[in-house]
Amino acid sequence: MLPLKVKDRPIVHALLAAGCCARCVLRFCCVGLQSAYRQTYEDLARELDVFMSEGGDKPPEATAQDPPGDPPCKKARLETEQGNTGAGDQAGAPGDQAGAPGPRPETGSGTAEPGVCVVCLGVLQHYCDHAFARRVSEAVTAEGYQFDSLVLSVSLPAQLSVREHSAWLLVKKPVRDKGVCLGKDDVIQVKEAYKWIMNGLVSQELGTPVLPKSLFEVSVGFTHPETDGDCHFLATSCSDCFKPAKNKLSVFTRMAVVKALEKISEENFRR
Repeated sequence: MLPLKVKDRPIVHALLAAGCCARCVLRFCCVGLQSAYRQTYEDLARELDVFMSEGGDKPPEATAQDPPGDPPCKKARLETEQGNTGAGDQAGAPGDQAGAPGPRPETGSGTAEPGVCVVCLGVLQHYCDHAFARRVSEAVTAEGYQFDSLVLSVSLPAQLSVREHSAWLLVKKPVRDKGVCLGKDDVIQVKEAYKWIMNGLVSQELGTPVLPKSLFEVSVGFTHPETDGDCHFLATSCSDCFKPAKNKLSVFTRMAVVKALEKISEENFRR
């Protein structure tokens, strides 16, 4: 059973109605039990359905319909660059160039993928299971690296921070109405949840322990060009947060976006 309480039902309902995936629902309910995230996505969604049904609510179908508004129609995709770092080798995430099979949406295809999470853009839905761990393992093995441990790093597009902030504002009122004192920092981060799931799976596939200070880094990077524009409105309200840099392709870096989100008022963000 999921470690959710009656007070969580309004939050769960609001997030599912907005188009959040089951794992993002757990994150915003501040569930820190790692085993809950490691369940298969299908089992987790089923348990959420049972949880809501016990309260007399019929939860929105979070995985089979588009949420209201203007949701993403495609899930996040993998970056395909591979390279080496100074302290240890870094294996880029397996994408088309690495010869890895699996989902990689075509831009401009016009083919919608209903049910892609509006917050994590599919990262916690489609890229954290045994099949994807096998893809990572195959990409690393194909390069012939020699290592006795590894550290898994994750790179996410900056707009996920904007979507995270928006979802937090969505549940802020239900949280306050229930007399619960929770801050935005209490929400489990996408990277943290992702590693809870993937560290063990990648370790199992490669037969190597995942350690926080290993010199061998396996980096999994995601992009989502369709929603790159999510960050652009911040430049109007917080222009001083976005300074051009010679070694950056875009001023909308993750750190710049996070800084702007800390500065912008809730009223301006909602507007």
